[in-house]
Order: sequence, then C-alpha cells, then structure tokens
Amino acid sequence: MITSKRHSNFLLHSSTEATSTTDLKRVGSESKKKGKEEHSSNKTEKKGNLPTRIMERVVCSLYDIADDFSPDTSEESAEEEKDTQVNITILKENVKRFSTALKPYINTIKGIQGLFHWESSAYTLVVFMVYMYAVWQGRAVQLFLLCLIFRHFISYLQSLGIKIKFNFLDREEENKIKKEESSLGLSDKINVVVQVAKKVQDFLGKAADSLEKIESVLTWRYRPAAQRIFLGLCVCLVMSAVMDFDLLLCVMGLNIGIKLFLIDFIYYKFPRVQKKYDSVYKLWKALPTKEEWQKTHIKSQIDKYVLSDVGKENEDNITASGEENPETLTEADLTTEDKSFCQLFCLPSSEIPLQGWRGGRRCTLVNKEKRGIGAFKNGKLYLTKSFLCFERKRSPTKENLLIPLVDVVAINKAKPYQFMLGSGMAIEVMVKDKSFIFGGILSRDDAYDSIQQHGINNELPWATGIPLDESPSPRPDIVRLTENKQNFSFPAEYGDFD
Repeated sequence: MITSKRHSNFLLHSSTEATSTTDLKRVGSESKKKGKEEHSSNKTEKKGNLPTRIMERVVCSLYDIADDFSPDTSEESAEEEKDTQVNITILKENVKRFSTALKPYINTIKGIQGLFHWESSAYTLVVFMVYMYAVWQGRAVQLFLLCLIFRHFISYLQSLGIKIKFNFLDREEENKIKKEESSLGLSDKINVVVQVAKKVQDFLGKAADSLEKIESVLTWRYRPAAQRIFLGLCVCLVMSAVMDFDLLLCVMGLNIGIKLFLIDFIYYKFPRVQKKYDSVYKLWKALPTKEEWQKTHIKSQIDKYVLSDVGKENEDNITASGEENPETLTEADLTTEDKSFCQLFCLPSSEIPLQGWRGGRRCTLVNKEKRGIGAFKNGKLYLTKSFLCFERKRSPTKENLLIPLVDVVAINKAKPYQFMLGSGMAIEVMVKDKSFIFGGILSRDDAYDSIQQHGINNELPWATGIPLDESPSPRPDIVRLTENKQNFSFPAEYGDFD
C-alpha cells in the first residue's frame, strides 16, 4: 500500500513538472514572436525617420555653433571676471610657486652656459663634435628632435621612480629649502627679503636696458647698429636666393657652432680680447638706452640754438662790463650750482647764468587766461648766453621753460593787470605765436636793460631792430623737438596744464 501511494505521488509530481515546462516553452515562444514583431516595427520606424533625425542633428549642430560665436551673457562674464581681493598669503604662495617652477629653467640655462664655457671638457668636446657632424650631414633638426625625445623619455623614467640624474630640467628638492627657511630668524628673513628685492630691482633694470637697446636698433635711433643689421639681412636675402638652401643652412650651422663653442669661450676666458675684437659686444655696449638717447638727442638739438661768437669787439665789451666770458670756462671752473643748472636744462658748460643772473631772479609766470591761484607759477628766471630759462619752484607737473633767444620776437616791459599801481614789475617775452609774462621781478628795469644789452651785443634782431634776414651774423637753424623732456620744454611745446 505504501509503495502504491509513493508511485502515485511520483506520477503526479512528474505530470505537474511536465505541464510547467510546456507552459514555459509556450510563453517563451510567444514572447520571442512579440519581440521579433516589435523589433521589425522599430526598424521600419527608424528607416522611416532617418532623414528627419539627420536634419535634427544638423540643425542642433548649427545652433551649437551659433551659440559658440554669440557674446557671453552677463552671468557667465561675471563668473569669469570675479574680482579677488589682495591676499598676502596667496601672494606669498604664488611667488613661491613661481620661483619653484622657474628654477629648473634657470638651471637649464646655467647648464647650457657651462657647456659653452667648457666646464667639463670631455662632455663639451663630444657635444661639439656630434653637433658639427650633424650639421655637416644636414641632420641638425633630427638631432635636436632626438634630444627632445631622449629628454622626455628620461622624464618618463623619473616619473616611474627610477633615479636618473640628468643635467637639464632637474627639480631641486624643496624640503631642504623649507628647512633652511624655518631655521632662519626674523632679522635673517628680513635680510633675505631685502636681498631678493635688490636682485629683482637689478634684474628688472638690466631687462629694461636690454629692451630699450633693442628698441633703439629697431627704431633707427642708433643708426650704425641699424645699418649693420639692415645690410646683414639684405646679404642673407641675396644668399638665400643665390645659394642652395641646404648649403646655406650648413654654412650658418657651422658658423654658429664655431662662434658658440670656440670664439665665445676665448672671449669668456680673456675679457680684454673680447673688448678689443668682439664687434657684437662693442656694438651692444654702444647702444643707448632711452634716457641716454634723450640726453644726447636734446643736447644735439640745443647746440643748434647756441649763439656763436659775434666778434672780438663785442667780446671785449662784455668782459669790460664785468661779465665773465663763459667760453673761457672749463668743467673744473664750474661750481656745483652751475653744474646742477646745466644738468637741469641739458645745457652745455658754456651756457651758465651770466653775471648778475647767478642764483636767478625770483618772479612769477602769469597766465592771464586762468583765474585764481592757478594763474600764477612761482620760480626763478635765468639769462645765459643763448637762452632765457625759467625754473618752476613747485608744481604738480615739474616742467620748466627754456626760451632760445633766437626765437624771441620782442621783449617789453609789461603790466599784467591795469588795476596795479605804477608801471608794473613784469617783463613780457613774445615768441612768435606765444607770449610769456614774468611778473613780480624786483629791479625790473635793471633786468630788462641787462637782457636788451645782451641782445645788442649778440646782434639779435629783437634788440637791434635789424631783421633777421639782413643781419650779417649767421644764425642757427631752428629745429623743433618732438620728444617730451622730463625737466623742461621749449615755448612751442610748453603747456600749463596744472
């Protein structure tokens, strides 16, 4: 009985499993059929919508390109241009980062200088021979690229942790520097800051001088250097048109190698030889900075205004009247006051104030077009052999006035304001299109007579009444300056802007 029951249970269990498997097969077949139908329908939809999808993508890409070329919105520009306040900590950190990042390149430049200075004779000799052979074979570019690839590969090996020492672009350990900085006291840190500031000051000064010297060549301020560079470029142009380009590169490469490895080494070891034979060095030293050029340019232009000697009779009259002859004075005879005066107005040593005008005469430059205190500029008036000089005592824009006597049309006694009593204490100097009134001069008549007598002695037309064309003495050509001076200006360039 038990066995029959077990047999019946087994049959029932098997039958249920068979029905379940058949049901699963039936459901799976139906789902497959549905999936195939949906996949086929999707394919037909995709095939049908392909042109529209392509057009949509093209239109979207065109809109994206238009958005790229459109101006930024105010919100985006505000996010990009956020004004950050000055933070000393951030500034110090950025300075440290910059100095740390700059050290490898400085070490590279020092390594190249050591290579050219033959610090390691064997190493420099190998590099020189390889370079000359590569240039001779026309493989200099390939050699340069191979060096770059090799250096990049060395950096890759160093990034993997392999310790390889190489001369160029090796970063120094920062821990040593931090330990040294932490061990310094407050006074030592201040001294270090002062030394660094001095080095930065000297470096910026040398960099500015170098840039100004290059500018003097490019702008033809120093014509000898500009002419040499121009002729050299013309010769290179002709050689490039006549010679084979590969041959030209070979010749240039050989000359550069001989110059860098041999000639510069001789100049480095023997500075006297460099000063005597190195034309590039001498030309670079002769190039003027902007300040030097302005001084020489102003002096050359001022020399055109200097009056020449009018004859022995007038010279005897001047010396007999008690005035010193500036032509007979030398640099050693000049006082510190006269030297500072000549330096202030960029005048030659012969243009010192005349007798009676030493120390200047206190006066006020009156501008009648202005009102109030701004119309009066205090200073001193000087008379030299060829100029009337006005030194302003104090002004927001320190600009003095230099009036050549050959430019003067007339000099008259003046009274700036009619409500003032008496005949006035001013002298009006008329210079073509402008007139300058110097008021408040003590002993105005004596000063006026001195200026008139000096004009007569030098046969100036505004004093003698003889027109300039009929004057027998030659007069200098009047050339206007185009550069702005730091200390003074001529009448045509003078502007009272403060």
